[in-house]
Amino acid sequence: MFFWFFMLLSIIIIWFTIPDALGEKKKKLIFMALAWLILVLILGGRDNGGINGGDLYGYYRWYRRAMNLPLDHLLLYTGVEDGYLVLNKILAIIVPWNQFIFYFQAAFCTGIMFWYIYRNSENVFLSVVVYICVGPWQFFLTGFRQAIACCICFVALELIKKRKTSLNITALVLIALASTIHTTAWLFLIVFVIRCFKVGRNIVIFSILVTVLSIVFSDEIMAWGNDALGREYTAGLYSGNALGGIVPIMVYLVALIISYIVWYNDKSFTEDYSMEIKLMILGLCLYTLRYNTTVFERISHYFTPVISVILPSAIMRLKDKREVKIVSAFCVLLCVGLFIYRAYTQFGVYHAYWE
Repeated sequence: MFFWFFMLLSIIIIWFTIPDALGEKKKKLIFMALAWLILVLILGGRDNGGINGGDLYGYYRWYRRAMNLPLDHLLLYTGVEDGYLVLNKILAIIVPWNQFIFYFQAAFCTGIMFWYIYRNSENVFLSVVVYICVGPWQFFLTGFRQAIACCICFVALELIKKRKTSLNITALVLIALASTIHTTAWLFLIVFVIRCFKVGRNIVIFSILVTVLSIVFSDEIMAWGNDALGREYTAGLYSGNALGGIVPIMVYLVALIISYIVWYNDKSFTEDYSMEIKLMILGLCLYTLRYNTTVFERISHYFTPVISVILPSAIMRLKDKREVKIVSAFCVLLCVGLFIYRAYTQFGVYHAYWE
């Protein structure tokens, strides 16, 4: 577990060793650049046959095939989206090294999420900690195709928030591109619907309605989704570790509660983070459906990464500055505790590819 602990601890230490005298902007940039580099080196250097390496070996194998097969032969394989295969072929031509796909995915996904955090968060240090310990980082460890698709959608999200026709068209193109990497990305189009709601009762009712209908018609939705997306998902009750699902749900709820408290004292908060709050509400509802079928958990990953921005920004806007320090420290401790728990129970032992 040394590498996992070293990764998180070194990122935390870096933040506190960068002098404030450099200025807030420069400190943020240096911190995020160094944190990005550490994550890329650790994630990119993983062996493809680790304990939780079933998916990793699959992606490793596809990249090796892309190095050895012409594109027309590569596209004959089913079960993997054509866009992902084309991406592999392009990368394999540029860098014909099996391990490179791990480094690329780590660099691309971490880079996009850090870019999103830098643009929106009021505390980038806390956002990076939340992203790694509570956010989508654990899923991104092995879900390469959907991770890349999610990150492309988050670029689209920044365009959608601007509400300009030309940028909306560009966002649609990006979502279409993401769907060629993982077909579930089409579901991100619901963001255009969510944008029409104000933060308040209506978006809560809408999200609960989506949740209830998803439960009632789960079998029909699964059948339709499999036909439309060419997947083979199955419904069924979640049978894994219950603690692993309950904790994120509680954290999402706490993030929304703190956001409400902040909004009560600062009405501008919901204006600044309107889209993020709405995505969080919908994402939380979808995530709870993992106990009906884990497919909904995967879908929720298109929306729940916003917690990396919402929670730290809400904490920073608490009225009492002493409360900000106390809640921030408490948040870091809880995040680190959750990370340690997951490292021992879910991540698996870290093995470097050169071992």
